[in-house]
Amino acid sequence: MVQGERPEQSAVVPQLRRRAHAAQGQARCSALPLLLPRGPNAPSMQRVQRAQQAGRNAVREGIAARAVDALVRDMLAVDGFEGLFGHALGHGIGIDIHESPLLSQRNPELLLAGEVITIEPGVYLPGAGGVRIEDDVLVLPDGSETLTHFTRDWMELG
Repeated sequence: MVQGERPEQSAVVPQLRRRAHAAQGQARCSALPLLLPRGPNAPSMQRVQRAQQAGRNAVREGIAARAVDALVRDMLAVDGFEGLFGHALGHGIGIDIHESPLLSQRNPELLLAGEVITIEPGVYLPGAGGVRIEDDVLVLPDGSETLTHFTRDWMELG
């Protein structure tokens, strides 16, 4: 049962509990992995950035989780990365780091205002490394708000 929820509501639907995760002023999870390409793979990073931005822009209340996943997956396929993005686009976060909704090809569930989700496409090139960019995104009635902020500028590490 979520704090503030009446006992008779606790068995209603997990969706009621999901709505509370983003707005309560108690400890909640957050995620910010950034897997960068090694070597001269900046073009693949730029393509993943573009697809990830498109996914964030598509997020709004009422869109199907699988529609957001399909948009990003299709952009990466057009860029020559078909079959190299082998996981779901994202998931809900709240008290636990991995919660509903799962943003995957198979999930028809509609996103709800107030949910916090991740948008985290990744492309993994055998023998060359990979690129994975994740942001935490708040679903709004008419769009979304990105909650994480990290530079997307190319950096040479090491």
